[in-house]
Amino acid sequence: TLSLHDALPISATPSGSPADVTTFHNDNLRTGWNPTESILTTANVASTKFGLRQVLTVDGLVLAQPLFVANYPVNGTNHNLLIVATENNSAYAFDASSGAVLWQRSLGTPQASADVGCPDIEPEYGITSTPVIDRAAGTIYVVYATEPSAKVYVTNLGAIDLATGNNKLAPVQISASA
Repeated sequence: TLSLHDALPISATPSGSPADVTTFHNDNLRTGWNPTESILTTANVASTKFGLRQVLTVDGLVLAQPLFVANYPVNGTNHNLLIVATENNSAYAFDASSGAVLWQRSLGTPQASADVGCPDIEPEYGITSTPVIDRAAGTIYVVYATEPSAKVYVTNLGAIDLATGNNKLAPVQISASA
């Protein structure tokens, strides 16, 4: 499960509308700083006004940072999207206001932690790194690990449609060379 708190979305543009969070820690420098923040104050994040908002159910551990896209069209209606990726190789788009699942996409069988020898992430190893969203292209880029058969490991780069959860392009296998 994933818990959302009252301050979502946690950033806004100077106009007061929600600001997109499309990569880990808000920007390409990974600073975690939003220089246009205008909503949060010590008064509105006080313990009497800040707390659990809702709990969202997902199918695995969430190690990647959830991402946010404001006012994006899904099935003809604009939604504030909360994008969540799991170690079970699933990507979800939730309506950030209602918590409704707008789409869910499975990207294949994740690697078994026991097979990989990774006791830090259990029971499976799938999407660990935070995806990146290109709002203009309507695309979520995600790296995910699969194990199509025992002890056979594959890492892919996928391009997922932000509005539907479908593949925009065929996944590309990433392989190391030395």
